[in-house]
Amino acid sequence: ENNSARIILRDFSLDLTKEDLEIRKDIWKRLVKIHGGKIFSKPVSLGSLHDSQYGTFTYKLTDFMTYVSIAKNYDGSLFQAKPMSHAMNAMRVSAVGGTLILADGFILAVRRAKKSTHVGDMIDASAGGLCLRDENGNLNFEGAMWEKLSRELKISKRDVTSIYWTGVHSARGPDFSGTYTFKIKTRLRMEDIKRRMDNET
Repeated sequence: ENNSARIILRDFSLDLTKEDLEIRKDIWKRLVKIHGGKIFSKPVSLGSLHDSQYGTFTYKLTDFMTYVSIAKNYDGSLFQAKPMSHAMNAMRVSAVGGTLILADGFILAVRRAKKSTHVGDMIDASAGGLCLRDENGNLNFEGAMWEKLSRELKISKRDVTSIYWTGVHSARGPDFSGTYTFKIKTRLRMEDIKRRMDNET
């Protein structure tokens, strides 16, 4: 099972036009004004799916500022969407998404918060999000999936009976993601997860 990817040491931003960079600067300034210190971006901390030939998934380097500015320009929620170059449309940010099958056979789905920085108020996978490069500079997709399960649903490895990598999808707007997808089975029921999440609040 291929849960890691090869990284090209080239910044996605180098392919952007001068107009693209102006869009990124403008949108990021607006987002910082809205979200304050809750939003930040670390250079080359993410990947953008570049190629999938011969079963090898190759990612260029990117960052949250570049990704979110492309997504927000596409949805036009901050201002009327501006034309994007071919390079901007090629963004496919490194991410994970898991379908969680509960003990009673139901599949858990969630709705994103309306105030999310991007793709707000949308039905989403059971758990998921961006896959950051780890301490060794790699994209560890299964590790990222475990982190999302723990943080979002309070699920640990002992709660999971199986986890399978099912594939990678390359999505255009509004998501602009190159997402590794997983099928996860748990011994927990919905009331168990709800109880754990209620105890955290």
